[in-house]
Amino acid sequence: LLHCGLIVEALKFERNWNRTCKSGQQKSKSSSYIEALLYHLFQYCETDPKYIELLLQLPLDPIEEECLIQYLKSDNDPLPSPSTQLARKNMLVIYFLQRGRYN
Repeated sequence: LLHCGLIVEALKFERNWNRTCKSGQQKSKSSSYIEALLYHLFQYCETDPKYIELLLQLPLDPIEEECLIQYLKSDNDPLPSPSTQLARKNMLVIYFLQRGRYN
């Protein structure tokens, strides 16, 4: 889905998969899988500014939002250049401003 630029559909897939895991017997592993899926989605969105813009406009549930904030704050990426780190910090500020969180 991501390679076709279907960001919204990829997020819907993650949400459906999340619901399936929560209702099944895989509850203990589901959070790490969800985080991995979301991390991959966020990483892919960084490849194109239009994907970032779309991602920042989407309504996220609390788990997705927490993962996005952790991703944008993270410094333990193997290849984050200084410009990537700055871009992530800027995206985090934009995300908070769009949602009226000024504190």
